[in-house]
Amino acid sequence: MLLNKHLTHLFSRLRNGEHVEFGTSIVDNIKAFIIAVALLLEIWNKYEALVEQENLLFRISAESYESHLIAAADKERDRLFNEIKRELKFHHNSPDAAIKQAAFEILFVLKPYEHASKKNLFEETKFIQNFLIAINKPALAGFIALLPSIGAMLQRLATVNTNLYDLYQQRLLALEALEKMGKAVDIRKEVDAAFIDIIDQINIIHGYNEMTAKDAAIKTNLENAANYISGLLHQTERVLSRRDHHHKPATDEPSTPPATPPTDPTTPPTDPQAPDNTLPEAPDTPPQQPNITIPPINPDDLNPPAAGE
Repeated sequence: MLLNKHLTHLFSRLRNGEHVEFGTSIVDNIKAFIIAVALLLEIWNKYEALVEQENLLFRISAESYESHLIAAADKERDRLFNEIKRELKFHHNSPDAAIKQAAFEILFVLKPYEHASKKNLFEETKFIQNFLIAINKPALAGFIALLPSIGAMLQRLATVNTNLYDLYQQRLLALEALEKMGKAVDIRKEVDAAFIDIIDQINIIHGYNEMTAKDAAIKTNLENAANYISGLLHQTERVLSRRDHHHKPATDEPSTPPATPPTDPTTPPTDPQAPDNTLPEAPDTPPQQPNITIPPINPDDLNPPAAGE
Protein backbone atom coordinates (compact mmCIF):
# COMPACT_ATOMS: atom_id res chain seq x y z
CA MET A 1 0.00 0.00 0.00
CA LEU A 2 1.41 3.36 -1.06
CA LEU A 3 -0.85 5.57 1.09
CA ASN A 4 -2.47 4.91 4.45
CA LYS A 5 -5.90 6.45 5.09
CA HIS A 6 -5.73 6.29 8.86
CA LEU A 7 -4.93 10.01 9.23
CA THR A 8 -8.01 11.11 7.27
CA HIS A 9 -9.97 10.95 10.54
CA LEU A 10 -8.24 14.26 11.33
CA PHE A 11 -10.50 16.06 8.87
CA SER A 12 -13.36 16.19 11.36
CA ARG A 13 -11.15 18.17 13.77
CA LEU A 14 -10.18 20.85 11.28
CA ARG A 15 -11.80 24.25 11.45
CA ASN A 16 -13.58 25.32 8.29
CA GLY A 17 -10.71 27.59 7.22
CA GLU A 18 -8.16 24.84 7.89
CA HIS A 19 -10.20 22.34 5.93
CA VAL A 20 -10.37 24.72 2.98
CA GLU A 21 -6.61 25.34 3.22
CA PHE A 22 -5.91 21.59 3.24
CA GLY A 23 -7.97 21.01 0.08
CA THR A 24 -6.44 24.02 -1.65
CA SER A 25 -2.92 22.78 -0.83
CA ILE A 26 -3.72 19.38 -2.29
CA VAL A 27 -5.08 20.89 -5.51
CA ASP A 28 -2.20 23.34 -5.89
CA ASN A 29 0.58 20.84 -5.26
CA ILE A 30 -0.40 17.48 -6.75
CA LYS A 31 -2.65 18.37 -9.66
CA ALA A 32 0.18 18.15 -12.17
CA PHE A 33 1.05 14.63 -10.98
CA ILE A 34 -2.56 13.42 -10.89
CA ILE A 35 -3.71 14.66 -14.30
CA ALA A 36 -0.72 12.94 -15.86
CA VAL A 37 -2.36 9.62 -14.91
CA ALA A 38 -5.42 9.24 -17.13
CA LEU A 39 -7.22 6.77 -14.83
CA LEU A 40 -7.34 9.39 -12.06
CA LEU A 41 -8.87 12.20 -14.10
CA GLU A 42 -12.53 11.47 -13.34
CA ILE A 43 -12.20 11.29 -9.56
CA TRP A 44 -9.74 14.19 -9.56
CA ASN A 45 -12.10 16.46 -11.50
CA LYS A 46 -14.82 15.66 -8.98
CA TYR A 47 -12.52 16.43 -6.05
CA GLU A 48 -11.22 19.67 -7.54
CA ALA A 49 -14.75 20.91 -8.23
CA LEU A 50 -15.82 20.12 -4.66
CA VAL A 51 -12.79 21.92 -3.23
CA GLU A 52 -13.62 24.99 -5.31
CA GLN A 53 -17.23 24.82 -4.13
CA GLU A 54 -16.08 24.60 -0.52
CA ASN A 55 -13.76 27.55 -1.08
CA LEU A 56 -16.62 29.61 -2.45
CA LEU A 57 -18.90 28.65 0.41
CA PHE A 58 -16.23 29.55 2.93
CA ARG A 59 -15.65 32.93 1.29
CA ILE A 60 -19.38 33.64 1.33
CA SER A 61 -19.60 32.71 5.00
CA ALA A 62 -16.51 34.79 5.81
CA GLU A 63 -17.97 37.70 3.89
CA SER A 64 -20.84 38.01 6.32
CA TYR A 65 -18.84 41.11 7.24
CA GLU A 66 -20.84 42.66 4.40
CA SER A 67 -23.69 42.85 6.88
CA HIS A 68 -21.53 45.06 9.09
CA LEU A 69 -20.50 47.15 6.09
CA ILE A 70 -24.15 47.56 5.15
CA ALA A 71 -25.02 48.67 8.68
CA ALA A 72 -22.10 51.12 8.72
CA ALA A 73 -23.00 52.53 5.30
CA ASP A 74 -26.65 52.92 6.28
CA LYS A 75 -25.62 54.76 9.44
CA GLU A 76 -23.38 57.09 7.43
CA ARG A 77 -26.17 57.70 4.92
CA ASP A 78 -28.60 58.63 7.71
CA ARG A 79 -26.01 60.92 9.26
CA LEU A 80 -25.43 62.73 5.96
CA PHE A 81 -29.11 63.05 5.16
CA ASN A 82 -29.94 64.40 8.61
CA GLU A 83 -26.96 66.77 8.48
CA ILE A 84 -28.15 68.12 5.13
CA LYS A 85 -31.59 68.79 6.62
CA ARG A 86 -30.16 70.44 9.73
CA GLU A 87 -27.88 72.72 7.75
CA LEU A 88 -30.64 73.68 5.32
CA LYS A 89 -32.91 74.60 8.24
CA PHE A 90 -30.08 76.70 9.66
CA HIS A 91 -29.56 78.54 6.36
CA HIS A 92 -33.31 78.98 6.00
CA ASN A 93 -33.08 81.35 8.97
CA SER A 94 -30.18 83.29 7.47
CA PRO A 95 -30.44 87.10 7.37
CA ASP A 96 -28.94 86.90 3.87
CA ALA A 97 -31.91 86.82 1.49
CA ALA A 98 -30.07 84.87 -1.21
CA ILE A 99 -28.89 82.20 1.23
CA LYS A 100 -32.36 81.99 2.76
CA GLN A 101 -33.97 81.57 -0.66
CA ALA A 102 -31.43 78.93 -1.72
CA ALA A 103 -32.12 76.89 1.42
CA PHE A 104 -35.85 77.25 0.92
CA GLU A 105 -35.72 76.01 -2.68
CA ILE A 106 -33.65 72.95 -1.75
CA LEU A 107 -35.82 72.20 1.28
CA PHE A 108 -38.87 72.26 -0.93
CA VAL A 109 -37.38 69.52 -3.13
CA LEU A 110 -36.30 67.54 -0.08
CA LYS A 111 -39.64 67.72 1.75
CA PRO A 112 -41.29 64.62 0.14
CA TYR A 113 -38.26 62.56 1.19
CA GLU A 114 -37.68 64.00 4.68
CA HIS A 115 -38.60 60.74 6.44
CA ALA A 116 -36.46 58.52 4.21
CA SER A 117 -34.24 57.43 7.10
CA LYS A 118 -37.26 55.86 8.82
CA LYS A 119 -37.87 53.52 5.89
CA ASN A 120 -36.47 50.02 5.55
CA LEU A 121 -33.21 49.53 3.69
CA PHE A 122 -34.84 49.00 0.29
CA GLU A 123 -37.25 51.90 0.53
CA GLU A 124 -34.69 54.31 1.95
CA THR A 125 -32.27 53.55 -0.88
CA LYS A 126 -34.99 54.28 -3.42
CA PHE A 127 -36.13 57.43 -1.60
CA ILE A 128 -32.60 58.82 -1.45
CA GLN A 129 -31.99 57.97 -5.11
CA ASN A 130 -35.19 59.73 -6.14
CA PHE A 131 -34.26 62.75 -4.04
CA LEU A 132 -30.83 62.93 -5.69
CA ILE A 133 -32.43 62.71 -9.13
CA ALA A 134 -34.81 65.51 -8.17
CA ILE A 135 -32.02 67.70 -6.82
CA ASN A 136 -29.83 67.10 -9.86
CA LYS A 137 -31.57 69.59 -12.17
CA PRO A 138 -30.06 72.70 -13.74
CA ALA A 139 -32.61 75.03 -12.14
CA LEU A 140 -31.22 74.25 -8.68
CA ALA A 141 -27.53 74.43 -9.57
CA GLY A 142 -27.32 78.12 -8.66
CA PHE A 143 -28.94 77.58 -5.28
CA ILE A 144 -26.59 74.73 -4.41
CA ALA A 145 -23.63 76.85 -5.53
CA LEU A 146 -24.58 79.37 -2.83
CA LEU A 147 -24.34 76.57 -0.24
CA PRO A 148 -21.09 74.72 -1.08
CA SER A 149 -21.19 72.56 2.05
CA ILE A 150 -24.60 71.26 0.96
CA GLY A 151 -23.26 70.45 -2.49
CA ALA A 152 -20.39 68.47 -0.99
CA MET A 153 -22.72 66.52 1.30
CA LEU A 154 -25.10 65.77 -1.57
CA GLN A 155 -22.23 64.36 -3.61
CA ARG A 156 -21.12 62.25 -0.65
CA LEU A 157 -24.70 61.07 -0.09
CA ALA A 158 -24.93 59.95 -3.72
CA THR A 159 -21.73 57.92 -3.37
CA VAL A 160 -22.71 56.32 -0.07
CA ASN A 161 -26.20 55.47 -1.33
CA THR A 162 -24.83 53.73 -4.43
CA ASN A 163 -22.14 51.89 -2.46
CA LEU A 164 -24.76 50.66 -0.01
CA TYR A 165 -26.93 49.45 -2.87
CA ASP A 166 -23.96 47.56 -4.36
CA LEU A 167 -23.10 45.99 -1.01
CA TYR A 168 -26.64 44.80 -0.51
CA GLN A 169 -26.81 43.33 -3.99
CA GLN A 170 -23.55 41.46 -3.32
CA ARG A 171 -24.99 40.15 -0.08
CA LEU A 172 -28.16 38.96 -1.81
CA LEU A 173 -26.12 37.16 -4.46
CA ALA A 174 -23.96 35.58 -1.78
CA LEU A 175 -26.98 34.36 0.16
CA GLU A 176 -28.53 33.01 -3.03
CA ALA A 177 -25.34 31.10 -3.82
CA LEU A 178 -25.18 29.87 -0.24
CA GLU A 179 -28.72 28.52 -0.47
CA LYS A 180 -27.96 26.70 -3.72
CA MET A 181 -24.72 25.21 -2.44
CA GLY A 182 -26.00 23.78 0.83
CA LYS A 183 -24.30 23.70 4.20
CA ALA A 184 -20.55 23.72 4.77
CA VAL A 185 -20.71 20.50 6.78
CA ASP A 186 -22.35 18.67 3.85
CA ILE A 187 -19.75 19.87 1.36
CA ARG A 188 -16.94 18.96 3.74
CA LYS A 189 -18.21 15.39 3.83
CA GLU A 190 -18.28 15.25 0.04
CA VAL A 191 -14.76 16.70 -0.20
CA ASP A 192 -13.44 14.17 2.34
CA ALA A 193 -15.13 11.25 0.59
CA ALA A 194 -13.66 12.29 -2.77
CA PHE A 195 -10.21 12.68 -1.23
CA ILE A 196 -10.36 9.18 0.25
CA ASP A 197 -11.41 7.89 -3.19
CA ILE A 198 -8.29 9.53 -4.64
CA ILE A 199 -6.11 7.79 -2.06
CA ASP A 200 -7.76 4.45 -2.87
CA GLN A 201 -7.29 4.96 -6.60
CA ILE A 202 -3.65 5.97 -6.21
CA ASN A 203 -3.01 2.76 -4.26
CA ILE A 204 -4.88 0.59 -6.74
CA ILE A 205 -3.30 2.08 -9.86
CA HIS A 206 0.16 2.06 -8.33
CA GLY A 207 -0.17 -1.61 -7.38
CA TYR A 208 -1.55 -2.58 -10.77
CA ASN A 209 1.21 -0.67 -12.55
CA GLU A 210 3.86 -2.44 -10.47
CA MET A 211 2.45 -5.83 -11.39
CA THR A 212 1.84 -5.19 -15.10
CA ALA A 213 2.97 -2.28 -17.21
CA LYS A 214 5.65 -0.99 -14.84
CA ASP A 215 5.32 2.43 -16.44
CA ALA A 216 8.05 4.62 -14.93
CA ALA A 217 6.17 7.89 -15.55
CA ILE A 218 3.02 6.62 -13.83
CA LYS A 219 5.08 5.32 -10.91
CA THR A 220 6.89 8.65 -10.50
CA ASN A 221 3.73 10.75 -10.69
CA LEU A 222 1.83 8.57 -8.24
CA GLU A 223 4.71 8.49 -5.77
CA ASN A 224 5.20 12.26 -5.98
CA ALA A 225 1.49 12.78 -5.28
CA ALA A 226 1.53 10.21 -2.47
CA ASN A 227 4.58 11.73 -0.82
CA TYR A 228 2.98 15.16 -0.74
CA ILE A 229 -0.32 13.81 0.60
CA SER A 230 1.45 11.81 3.28
CA GLY A 231 3.58 14.77 4.32
CA LEU A 232 0.56 17.10 4.51
CA LEU A 233 -1.44 14.61 6.58
CA HIS A 234 1.40 14.19 9.07
CA GLN A 235 1.90 17.97 9.23
CA THR A 236 -1.82 18.38 9.94
CA GLU A 237 -1.60 15.76 12.68
CA ARG A 238 1.27 17.64 14.36
CA VAL A 239 -0.55 20.98 14.16
CA LEU A 240 -3.71 19.55 15.71
CA SER A 241 -1.73 17.75 18.39
CA ARG A 242 0.05 20.97 19.42
CA ARG A 243 -3.22 22.88 19.40
CA ASP A 244 -4.98 20.26 21.53
CA HIS A 245 -2.12 20.33 24.03
CA HIS A 246 -2.05 24.12 24.14
CA HIS A 247 -5.80 24.42 24.72
CA LYS A 248 -6.14 21.55 27.17
CA PRO A 249 -8.26 22.89 30.08
CA ALA A 250 -7.14 22.71 33.72
CA THR A 251 -8.41 19.59 35.54
CA ASP A 252 -10.63 21.27 38.11
CA GLU A 253 -11.67 24.34 36.18
CA PRO A 254 -15.16 24.36 34.65
CA SER A 255 -15.23 24.79 30.92
CA THR A 256 -16.53 28.08 29.58
CA PRO A 257 -19.30 27.74 27.01
CA PRO A 258 -18.63 29.47 23.71
CA ALA A 259 -19.99 32.94 23.32
CA THR A 260 -23.14 33.28 21.26
CA PRO A 261 -22.23 34.98 17.98
CA PRO A 262 -23.96 38.26 17.26
CA THR A 263 -27.02 38.12 15.10
CA ASP A 264 -26.83 39.30 11.51
CA PRO A 265 -29.46 42.03 11.29
CA THR A 266 -31.26 42.38 8.00
CA THR A 267 -32.08 46.00 8.67
CA PRO A 268 -29.76 48.13 10.83
CA PRO A 269 -31.50 49.63 13.88
CA THR A 270 -32.63 53.19 13.69
CA ASP A 271 -31.11 55.77 16.00
CA PRO A 272 -33.56 56.49 18.87
CA GLN A 273 -31.87 59.84 19.34
CA ALA A 274 -32.38 60.96 15.74
CA PRO A 275 -32.83 64.72 15.54
CA ASP A 276 -36.07 66.46 14.71
CA ASN A 277 -36.08 66.68 10.96
CA THR A 278 -39.37 68.54 10.50
CA LEU A 279 -38.91 70.90 7.58
CA PRO A 280 -40.42 74.30 6.90
CA GLU A 281 -43.53 74.42 4.78
CA ALA A 282 -42.96 74.99 1.07
CA PRO A 283 -45.07 76.15 -1.90
CA ASP A 284 -47.22 73.66 -3.83
CA THR A 285 -45.13 73.67 -7.01
CA PRO A 286 -41.52 72.45 -6.77
CA PRO A 287 -38.75 74.20 -8.67
CA GLN A 288 -36.11 72.43 -10.77
CA GLN A 289 -32.56 71.47 -9.65
CA PRO A 290 -28.57 71.05 -9.76
CA ASN A 291 -25.63 69.10 -11.08
CA ILE A 292 -24.73 66.37 -8.59
CA THR A 293 -22.95 63.37 -10.10
CA ILE A 294 -25.07 60.34 -9.23
CA PRO A 295 -23.68 56.84 -9.87
CA PRO A 296 -26.27 54.89 -11.91
CA ILE A 297 -28.77 52.64 -10.16
CA ASN A 298 -31.65 50.82 -11.82
CA PRO A 299 -34.65 51.84 -9.67
CA ASP A 300 -36.43 48.58 -10.54
CA ASP A 301 -33.65 46.67 -8.80
CA LEU A 302 -34.39 48.49 -5.57
CA ASN A 303 -37.79 46.95 -5.03
CA PRO A 304 -37.68 44.50 -2.13
CA PRO A 305 -37.99 40.83 -3.06
CA ALA A 306 -41.27 39.11 -2.39
CA ALA A 307 -41.47 37.04 0.77
CA GLY A 308 -39.87 33.65 0.42
CA GLU A 309 -37.72 34.62 -2.54
